[in-house]
Amino acid sequence: MYKINKDDLDFKKGENIYQIADMLKNDKSNNFDFSACIRRLKAGDNSKKHSHNDSEELIYILSGTGILAINDETSRIKKGDFVVIPKGAPHFLENDGEEQIEILAIGLTGNLYDGWKTWF
Repeated sequence: MYKINKDDLDFKKGENIYQIADMLKNDKSNNFDFSACIRRLKAGDNSKKHSHNDSEELIYILSGTGILAINDETSRIKKGDFVVIPKGAPHFLENDGEEQIEILAIGLTGNLYDGWKTWF
């Protein structure tokens, strides 16, 4: 059994005001074939455009509102939304709300962290 609580996570800061905390990292030290993390983005900030060439990304919005762009399509997101980002699709998140956005991100197969490595 693998179990972790969000309140026990260690959040790291990226180049901007983005924060990330590993819940489960697919780094060959375990037997899992996916990655999971919590990401936070402060009000008024945005993530860098990036893609994950070896993994689909599933995101669930835990709090906040904003705009998510995938390829050439944009959509408003809010708490409770679930989004699938296809493998290799360029995407970014903009927080145009007044509170922090917090999301649960899960990468199916491969490693989500390859797409984020330029942020740290």
